[in-house]
Amino acid sequence: MKRRLRRVLVAAVLLGLAAPAAGAPPGSPGDGHRATHLATALPALHAEPDPIEGGRIVDSHGREVLLRGVNVNSFVKYWAHDAFLFTTYPLTEADAQRIASVGWNVVRLLISWSRVEPAPGVYDNAYIDEIEEAVQLLARYGLYSIIDLHQDAWGPTLAGAPDEPCPGGEPAFGWDGAPAWATFDGEASRCLYDGTRELSPAVMAAFMSFWSDDEGPGGVGIRTRYSRMLGYLARRLAPYDAVAGYDLMNEPNALFPALQQFEAMSQLYAEALAEIRVAEASVGAPPRLVFFEPSILWNDFGVGTPPRPLNCCHPPREAAPVDPSASSDWFRSISSPPMPPGSYQFPGHVLSAQCSWSLRC
Repeated sequence: MKRRLRRVLVAAVLLGLAAPAAGAPPGSPGDGHRATHLATALPALHAEPDPIEGGRIVDSHGREVLLRGVNVNSFVKYWAHDAFLFTTYPLTEADAQRIASVGWNVVRLLISWSRVEPAPGVYDNAYIDEIEEAVQLLARYGLYSIIDLHQDAWGPTLAGAPDEPCPGGEPAFGWDGAPAWATFDGEASRCLYDGTRELSPAVMAAFMSFWSDDEGPGGVGIRTRYSRMLGYLARRLAPYDAVAGYDLMNEPNALFPALQQFEAMSQLYAEALAEIRVAEASVGAPPRLVFFEPSILWNDFGVGTPPRPLNCCHPPREAAPVDPSASSDWFRSISSPPMPPGSYQFPGHVLSAQCSWSLRC
């Protein structure tokens, strides 16, 4: 496998709180839930199939929309190498204003399963309140939100101990994504080889358990829990037209076709889509866009795309580093309107993976 795997976003569009400290059970919106349908200045988005061009994202006025934007990681729960150091900066109004001033119109808002569902079937409504507030903040500056269920190398709990025996390698860092209660690594080695975090034995084992929907707490499969979590999240966020849609999983580690992992990934997307659509209908909201990503292998090896369902589209998301000194000409070239010299200077904390991307259905 190549030393560094590039990331690609594939979009599939189907024609689809202050809470008590203990959280809330499935189906319960929590004390902080705002049940009214929220009006925003941004028109709702939907997809229109196009057998020639591959489809379009269109707003409620019939205008085609090209989504251009950046990642924001302020709400991700990352593994902390040092418990006394912070891992993210908060999203501020100045950040939203700066992002909009570049000419971008969307933020891929990264969030963590480990924070949405800190215990099996228990959802942190206070955390989801923070996501709602971020959506509203960004909308005030004309920015849509794509809610991205982010993960990198499964989750923060798979960090190797400093004395982890790793012949030919080194103890792995922890990353972000899944909660500890959903992490079944079979006590596999937590080592990093050749700098490829996805090939840590513990990461591969945790994903194998996930794709197999291994039984977790309460006798419920962990993949099933994940889909239900997405449905709950969609129910909370469905009233916001500023929510462009949901990216169901960042860089899914479906690595082994012989183990039917590509098929399991497709099943996950079908299950999650059904949960999201039921949630939207339950609050009378229109169906939002649903974005799915292929296996992390796809961009480098051309494999791992789920079977193409009816009325869906597969546009790529190209990523590039936000580096004012090295990428200024590139950033000016993709901005609309074009950026004058010096206007591309960004505070590094605005972006998590520090990438920019464009999306057309």
